[in-house]
Amino acid sequence: MVEKEIKNRRIIIKNAENDKTITDTKIMRYDSAVNSVIIPAHSILDKKFYQVYVIIFAESCLYKFSGTIRGVMRENELEVLLGKCETMEGRQAVRYPIALEGSMEGVYIDGKKILFHKGIPIQAVDMSSSGILLKAEEGFFEIDEMYSLRVKTNMGTLKMQCEIVRIQNNGAGLEEYGCRIGEVMLFPNEEAAVKPKTEKPFSFYSGEKTFMPYEDACSKIAADTHISEGMDEEEIEKQTGYQRLHQNIGILFQDVNTELDLCREEIEALSQEIANKITELDLVDLLECINLPKPVNEKMQRQALNIALLNGMQAKWLKLSRSEMDRFILEGLLQNIPRVTVGNMGLCANVTAISETYDTIISTRGSNGLKMPFDVLDMFYKGMAGRLDRKLVMSFIKNMRINYTAKQMLMSDGKLGIIRYIPFNDAGHPVVQQGMEIEQANEDWFCKKAFIEKPLGR
Repeated sequence: MVEKEIKNRRIIIKNAENDKTITDTKIMRYDSAVNSVIIPAHSILDKKFYQVYVIIFAESCLYKFSGTIRGVMRENELEVLLGKCETMEGRQAVRYPIALEGSMEGVYIDGKKILFHKGIPIQAVDMSSSGILLKAEEGFFEIDEMYSLRVKTNMGTLKMQCEIVRIQNNGAGLEEYGCRIGEVMLFPNEEAAVKPKTEKPFSFYSGEKTFMPYEDACSKIAADTHISEGMDEEEIEKQTGYQRLHQNIGILFQDVNTELDLCREEIEALSQEIANKITELDLVDLLECINLPKPVNEKMQRQALNIALLNGMQAKWLKLSRSEMDRFILEGLLQNIPRVTVGNMGLCANVTAISETYDTIISTRGSNGLKMPFDVLDMFYKGMAGRLDRKLVMSFIKNMRINYTAKQMLMSDGKLGIIRYIPFNDAGHPVVQQGMEIEQANEDWFCKKAFIEKPLGR
């Protein structure tokens, strides 16, 4: 064993008498003359004599030694005398079971750490020298996302950089997230609140920069002080075909009293057309139509269309067949058509309940203080929107996040921004890039609506 192999590497020291962890820290240097390692003195609170065993995470392998600590401090350093080397294993293969609470305290975007207003709660399941396995609610994280993780231990707070590399559904609304970890720092209990003076840039990989879909729009916003003209409410409805659909539903509402059987055929054809829109169009364009205020004289037909659209979107997200999507859309339409009895049960009924609740809340947002659909997602997550199927609610939130991420938003300051990230447990405050600045939205700076540009030539 040589100093180059273990200097600045992680070391775990445990009391040989009771197997309790004394410290989890880094090696400052190695003294080959006496076979000892030097660690920071502050990493051990009770400085006394210990019989210990030591695990050293070397560059390419893992060492396990018996040893002693004399408890004598010299210039803020402690010496750990190493004895017999009991094992020498490939470090990647060794995982240590743990059960610790923690949180994702921030997300890395373009190498910059954005701290959350609210940490995302997780549980650490096990850990190796190069990775950690986390457990959290289903849909919280996506592969390739990079976070700042904070885990509480009996010795202090572990802080590390981690990248989601694997997701496995664990049942009961939970998922396990396998993470690759970068630098690990231990803050002893008395120093847990002290922020390090410097922080290394976050980078797992070298090589060419990957082009992301939002970069074109983002560079355009950064370069231009003038905001290009966006579509107004009527133009959005015409462009998506929403206007014609709700007008056709209005006609059906008038005809259903005299020709119910004929109307059933027309309703089925209409549900097919709605399914085509969901398949072909950007869902955010349709969601913006749903989010628009409802004129009083069109409230019923718009409500029927909105529920049908939301039902169809959820069917798509649940990866149901086209025939099932058509049925879910049809059931959504029939909910609000007079003289039509709906036998809506099981999955379709639970999906429709979410669609109805979302549409009801978003249609009254002017009076309830909600600013965007993200606030509705917050209500859904917190269970404030009534008794809805939790698993379906989490799927709804997850897919709304996916669809709105990388979209242009008109912000409350009148400028454009790009949504870069939406925290699952705090969707009302997405992370937004405006020019070259990336910040989490707050009560004074927030998304007003999606910005949909006019097509060229109009």
